[in-house]
Amino acid sequence: MKILAFPSWEMLRFAAVIVTGLAVDLTTAFGVTAALGLPVAAGVAAGFFVGALFNYACHELWTFREKGRALSAHRASLYLMSAVLVLCVRVLVASSLSPWAANLASRFAVLIAAAGVSFVVNYLLSRFMVYRRVSSRCETV
Repeated sequence: MKILAFPSWEMLRFAAVIVTGLAVDLTTAFGVTAALGLPVAAGVAAGFFVGALFNYACHELWTFREKGRALSAHRASLYLMSAVLVLCVRVLVASSLSPWAANLASRFAVLIAAAGVSFVVNYLLSRFMVYRRVSSRCETV
């Protein structure tokens, strides 16, 4: 059994998708709030969900691609649920570290730490829950 190698090509593809998805997220949020004049929260939510759908499609078609596996509404819903969980983890980490964020540099460090933890949680949920590999042979006991 192969244990995860750090960094693996899969993890590097994952990081590339996440960074691109963040750009999609922020662009969408900015566009929604600028064009429609909605409250910032609506733009953030729109950006988050558009970014999550973008990430799902890229992970499905590139990061975790397996021969013979097509797009799946089930995996899309699992990915969306895991994305919401990851967002909660990010908020929890940032909230937990906020008492030590007394100045601009320390607030930035808290955000980086929260993003780092959420990246790891996102990768693990994506790899082992959403895109888990199913063995091609069935073994019975």
